[in-house]
Amino acid sequence: MYAFAYATDLDGEWLPVEVVAVELLNIIRPTVALTIWVALMGHALFAKREIYDDLHSDFDELQDSFIQELRRYYPFFPMLPAIAVSDVEVDGYLIPKDSWVVLDLYGSNHDERTIASP
Repeated sequence: MYAFAYATDLDGEWLPVEVVAVELLNIIRPTVALTIWVALMGHALFAKREIYDDLHSDFDELQDSFIQELRRYYPFFPMLPAIAVSDVEVDGYLIPKDSWVVLDLYGSNHDERTIASP
């Protein structure tokens, strides 16, 4: 926190509070995200004993698929904001060009209509 509070530009001037806040958030956000993801990895490993046992018995073969499934089941970003670049229809609903939308990654990755046994 000290380093951010006393950060200066190339001319020795203190950085604007807004810049310092953004830079601090650039450290805090990924730290929190990784911490949560590691906790969720622990949950995935120990919620079902057979997952742990399978990985333990054949880690080299199963590690990549475990990580990919972990990323699907517990996405880093559960949703993403976006702007429609053209008119598009989704499930019968028209989303006009330039509309703000939220892409529900978690919901998409758990939708029984698109993934068998999500």
